[in-house]
Amino acid sequence: MSINTHKATVRRWYDEFWNAEKLEVADEILHPDYVAGEGYAAGAPSVEAMKETARFWHRVLPNIHFTIEDMIAEGETVVARWTARGAHQGDWEMELGTVPASGQATTTPGTSSYYLRDGKIIRDENHIDFVSLLKQIGARIEASAAKAL
Repeated sequence: MSINTHKATVRRWYDEFWNAEKLEVADEILHPDYVAGEGYAAGAPSVEAMKETARFWHRVLPNIHFTIEDMIAEGETVVARWTARGAHQGDWEMELGTVPASGQATTTPGTSSYYLRDGKIIRDENHIDFVSLLKQIGARIEASAAKAL
């Protein structure tokens, strides 16, 4: 498959799976052996785990929208630099406690690396500015609790 085909797959991931919330697209875009790199579905060897991750974020930020700022590719690897925007309308439950919905608009930058096999995403790694996101929604993290991260 060509680099442009791989980039189109990743673009479709954002446009359809995340922005349009068409979770069934994961069955087409993710490789059957897909493994989540980190986060709420870390190490989960399933497409269903990624769908649950998306459900979680759509509960916390119901109008979440990703904008791809840059995309580069080489071989079967695609890296996307993106910005996610959305209003914090749902409670965010995490290891440190629950951050109640604040109604605050958020802008969160991130970079994701996608590894493809047979034209489908088999693994991804995401680097997200969660500290900025937590500040925007008014979350307070005590230093002693941060050690648990």
